[in-house]
Amino acid sequence: MLVKGFDNKEYKLKLNTKQRENCSKGHLRARILLKEIFPYDIIYEEITLLGSKKLNKCCLYADFLIPSHKIIVEVHGKQHYNKTFFHDSKLSFIQSKANDLRKIEWCELNNISYIELPDGESNDEWKSRISNR
Repeated sequence: MLVKGFDNKEYKLKLNTKQRENCSKGHLRARILLKEIFPYDIIYEEITLLGSKKLNKCCLYADFLIPSHKIIVEVHGKQHYNKTFFHDSKLSFIQSKANDLRKIEWCELNNISYIELPDGESNDEWKSRISNR
């Protein structure tokens, strides 16, 4: 799958079907739900968003990619909405929020739907978010 970076260069995504082993409960829940919704599609995990490096920041990663539907799915735990133990400072939290926005921008640049699944929602709410993309 070819994608465009913030630098206007084209990149070939390196896709790996290996599942992430150490992941959150939300990530595991999303994996099961996505396999249920897309039983015949390949679902990639922990995808490096090539070309997403901007202003000397590191590349971004997405939780799930379903290339046949041009969908990226991100599971958002509490640390995406509030400063938690994941962030050692307020600046770290602000940078994390900026990265979330950059992921959306990268998806828009590549005509990929970005779906955010807040960890506090039910499976039915997640299914609704996915079906209403």
